[in-house]
Amino acid sequence: MEGRVEIAGIRWTPPEQLHLTLRFIGSINPSPVKEALLKVTSPPVAISFERVHLFPRSSRPRVLAATVLITPELQTLHARIETALEQAGIDREGRPFRPHVTLARCKDPDPDKLKWLLGTIALPAGAYDIDTLHLFESKLHPEGARHTVLETYQLDG
Repeated sequence: MEGRVEIAGIRWTPPEQLHLTLRFIGSINPSPVKEALLKVTSPPVAISFERVHLFPRSSRPRVLAATVLITPELQTLHARIETALEQAGIDREGRPFRPHVTLARCKDPDPDKLKWLLGTIALPAGAYDIDTLHLFESKLHPEGARHTVLETYQLDG
């Protein structure tokens, strides 16, 4: 995969693969998801980055992500997505809502380099408008996950 860089156990996500995760759905037939998301209506939503975070925990990180501040507007959009998916027979996600952009995946990172790295990452300031939702298919490969857009939905109210 072009643009893939790995340093000290940290594999950076190529820029063309960066995306904001609003809801992880899992391995299912995408047809009902595509239909369900057609029912989601929302005006564009402004987002802003909150901080860099290690998932699932800093002592055993697997993902380095930029978390997004949860605003009432973003929470409403997420609730509408959840409701549409639930009406299509897809179970609600059991984990708390954590909108994020995966910046890198970690595999046995050097703790000192990771600590240094966390202190150097500067997230973009300001708000960014989301006016489009994409349904992605993710496939894991030895060099990392690849995300392919299956469907695109405009947020226009």
